[in-house]
Amino acid sequence: MTLADKITTHRKSQGLSQEDLAELSQISLRTIQRIEGGKSIPRGYTLKSLAQALGKPVEEFAGQAEVAEPLPVVQEQELAQLITPTTGTSPAALNMWLQQLNISSFAFLVLPYLGFLVPLWLWKKQPEGSEARVLGARVVNFQVLWCVGLHLGLLLALGVQLALAYYFQVRLGFLVIGTFFFFYVLNIVAILYGAVKLRTSQNLYPVGFYLFG
Repeated sequence: MTLADKITTHRKSQGLSQEDLAELSQISLRTIQRIEGGKSIPRGYTLKSLAQALGKPVEEFAGQAEVAEPLPVVQEQELAQLITPTTGTSPAALNMWLQQLNISSFAFLVLPYLGFLVPLWLWKKQPEGSEARVLGARVVNFQVLWCVGLHLGLLLALGVQLALAYYFQVRLGFLVIGTFFFFYVLNIVAILYGAVKLRTSQNLYPVGFYLFG
């Protein structure tokens, strides 16, 4: 039985859907589907999270996770592009990359959309199923959520401001600007919080929201 079959069997035996397993393991549904489809081999953080969610010891899956399909023959230039410091086993290299990914979110100060587009570009350069990709997805997802929240907040503030002016002749010119500054300060605090938390943990932005991952 392959690792993909074993994970699928354990999941179904516990009456869990792929969505349930994704929620319990805090791994994106797309990654779960790729693992069960045999297109991705879970390792490190991903493997531990799956084992914990299924209530099984990591050792039950670890042995099979080490058996990977032979790598295709590639040119040296292509191989150099595939190898990055974060794909190794060095926690320091992974931590440094996550710091860079987190700090890159400050691009939102130039344009709100850059707050997730720049980290997304860096995140997509990581191999599918790698620990860097799993942990880095939290940064990207948070920035997407922040950008959506900013737009919804500004629309709500504008609607309230127009309603007050029309029905009560009350003008609150600072409402939209105040909302804008509130979201900007919130994101700055979140990025700085992530930078501080990385000193003791790699679990960034524990938000139960997955768009990328």
